[in-house]
Amino acid sequence: IVSSLRPLLREIIVQAPRVKVLATSQVRLGLGEEHTWPVAGLEVPAPPSGRRLSPATAEDHPPAVVTDAVEYFLSQASRSGRPLRHDHASLMSIAEICRRTEGIPLALGLIAALTRSRSPAEILQRWKEHSESSSNPAAEPKRHRTIRSAIEWSAALLTPHELDLIIRLTVFSGPALLDDIAAMESPAAYGDALRDVLRLTDLSWLEVTQDQERSSCYRMLAPLREWAENELDKSGRAESMHRRHAKHFRGVCRQAEADHFSAAEPSRWPSRLEITMGNINSALAWCAASDPELGAEIAVDLLGWWRLSGRLTEGQHWLQAMRNAGISEISSARTQAAAA
Repeated sequence: IVSSLRPLLREIIVQAPRVKVLATSQVRLGLGEEHTWPVAGLEVPAPPSGRRLSPATAEDHPPAVVTDAVEYFLSQASRSGRPLRHDHASLMSIAEICRRTEGIPLALGLIAALTRSRSPAEILQRWKEHSESSSNPAAEPKRHRTIRSAIEWSAALLTPHELDLIIRLTVFSGPALLDDIAAMESPAAYGDALRDVLRLTDLSWLEVTQDQERSSCYRMLAPLREWAENELDKSGRAESMHRRHAKHFRGVCRQAEADHFSAAEPSRWPSRLEITMGNINSALAWCAASDPELGAEIAVDLLGWWRLSGRLTEGQHWLQAMRNAGISEISSARTQAAAA
């Protein structure tokens, strides 16, 4: 559609330079005069470790958790004909639904319709089934009738190489730097990774933010990642991709330890590790279940970071988890020394 519209819009702009075009699209139109404003999802409540729910009801004294996403979910649920309770527990469940959908209105509307027969807590208990089965048979266009159909329509815009990269990137949990993404390429090439990431960002499959050091970080929205995880499982490559992911971050942690977690340029290890702690924890969790020896190496290499960042309890947890999973005597001695 974009390729057919582009010549027409270009001709209009040339013939009538004062004409302004306002368009919504998942992809850039690719016009030289184009200005793009990314549209984020509705504001979602902070995780439980942040703002806490108030026992007040949403009707009387809206608690801090009632963000735009929660209000939209409640408004869509009210159309089902079954009024939702606004008590503390219900709002907590709704807040979690909003976080899992990243505030995407289409996903929120489809899942809110399930409240005709399910409470928010019940939807969360069997999240995968409910998120995949949610539908609106009357929606137009047809691709908006289910979350899966909307994502699959978007996936059809990708080249085979881009789709393969998306499936491999699903092993990332949280933001990743371009170096991390390049490590999942085969073969790894920074220039190729940059080209691919820019393309996937233009197609709205990845969103980009900047950390305090002005480094670009990339992440996939949760609904897209859930779909890609299913595709990765079906491909039979999940174990190899998770292993590559874990080995990459073992290298990151090992280099950080070798540099003594220096904050000086050019290492910036504290900022680097802070950005990727979600991925490091994901790698450790996979290792605890599949390769505790590798996990023990990562956890021991992070000894200085556990201390520097004040994550002593977290460090103790992972060191103990690797010992419980069964590791060699040498690795067990290293983890016990680190724990001490």
